[in-house]
Amino acid sequence: SGLGLAELLLAQGRALDAADACRRLSELLSDDETVLTRLAEACMAVPDYGRAVEAFERLVALRDDKAWRADKLHGMAKLYRDKLNDNEQAIVTLEKGIEQIPTSMQMLGDLRELLIDAGRKSELEPRLEAAKDELRRRVGADPLDADAYVDLSRAAEWSEDEYTLLATLGVLTCLERADEQERELYARRVAKTEEAGFAPRASSANAW
Repeated sequence: SGLGLAELLLAQGRALDAADACRRLSELLSDDETVLTRLAEACMAVPDYGRAVEAFERLVALRDDKAWRADKLHGMAKLYRDKLNDNEQAIVTLEKGIEQIPTSMQMLGDLRELLIDAGRKSELEPRLEAAKDELRRRVGADPLDADAYVDLSRAAEWSEDEYTLLATLGVLTCLERADEQERELYARRVAKTEEAGFAPRASSANAW
């Protein structure tokens, strides 16, 4: 098949020929995710990053699925950041991805690094607050959702929200999901708050 030939060419290191084959296929099969994915891979290998971005854009539009779109937008943002040295477009693309999945710690972390480098860290705050609100809803619905507590602790750390960070570390410790570094951090911060005459109800999902 045409796709098989393109994959063979790519495996042989003939990226330009593979990209041409995938491009021709994509004109015939414009909504085929495998063809568009191979087109993006081949263009990355050429390298032809402009066409790779176009392939990612077509992949984003292919499905009305938030997780799918977020994943492709994240890949496109990495392309802008790592290959095209266009951090501003990477920021814009990450923001679009976060609109799809507001609690994506991977995308929030990448956006945080770019905004810090650009001297625009404050722009992250509304997105961290939105992520914390959604994660609080999750743990409210399921107080044993350890993954949500992990993400909430990360968002709290990045937003310098000491109260929420301490509470989530306490819950993770109770759930035996905190690693050694997190347990030590929790112990130090509990001691600090107790010295100040305040001890949070860290074992409760309603601690915040």
